[in-house]
Amino acid sequence: MGIHPFIGMGILAVAFILAAILLSQKTIYAEYIIGSLGLSMISGLNEKQRRDFLNLCFSTSKYTKIRLIENLIIISPFSIFLFVYQDYITAVSIIIISAIFVFIPFQNKWALTIPSPFSKYPFEFSMGFRKLFLVYPATYFFVYKAIEVGNFNLGIFAIGILVFTHISYYFKPEPSYYVWIFKNNPQGFLWKKTKESLFYSSFALLPILILLGIWFPDKYLILLGIFFLNALLMTTIILAKYSAFPNEISLPQMVLFGLSIWFPPILIIAIIYFYKQSLKNLKPFL
Repeated sequence: MGIHPFIGMGILAVAFILAAILLSQKTIYAEYIIGSLGLSMISGLNEKQRRDFLNLCFSTSKYTKIRLIENLIIISPFSIFLFVYQDYITAVSIIIISAIFVFIPFQNKWALTIPSPFSKYPFEFSMGFRKLFLVYPATYFFVYKAIEVGNFNLGIFAIGILVFTHISYYFKPEPSYYVWIFKNNPQGFLWKKTKESLFYSSFALLPILILLGIWFPDKYLILLGIFFLNALLMTTIILAKYSAFPNEISLPQMVLFGLSIWFPPILIIAIIYFYKQSLKNLKPFL
């Protein structure tokens, strides 16, 4: 993102602490969510191609030490936070599991092709679903628990997970020829991308909103507001993506998008700004 790594690490550390504290205040399942997130981050380090490369570069003993250090460094923020909150069993468990992961190869050969509920248009949703498909059952599990225990805030947390998962699909730009193959002008291209994104994000979100609306009928105005806020956020992230095209979204754009989430009225300003920049950047390709 064009910032110094130490500044980036500081921002990530503060964001992690604030997010973990908020999660601990909103749900009784925070320790399991935090532990699962930590383990999911280290699971990618044991991917077959990466493991084979390290084995070619280092002896078995050095490889084991490197992998142990990697896993323990990454899991340490999660375990330290759990220790502070006196969730000792979960904290110790994820440390032990992270060490065991060093000796468990994750093979790509047994991976299954997951049928996607999204078509190849837009490709972001189809690719994103296959990479993060576990988010969807986890989200619906949280919704189920929210209904079971009568905790509306847990349902909002589940919606937040889903919305930000969909937003993450648009962080990386596609190759330029994925754009210039379209016969649309820049305005038509942006409308096409936005329309498809709104359809598929609503397709995933509406069942949750309907379920929560049935069990929490007094919260229907909040749920309706969330539906329209999701539409604005998806529109903004698409325009932000193409305002930087063919490069990745830069820090200033992410700051403006983050401010829009914190204070939604800024979304209108962000949409207008990103739209003008997107038209300018897409013109050479369309």
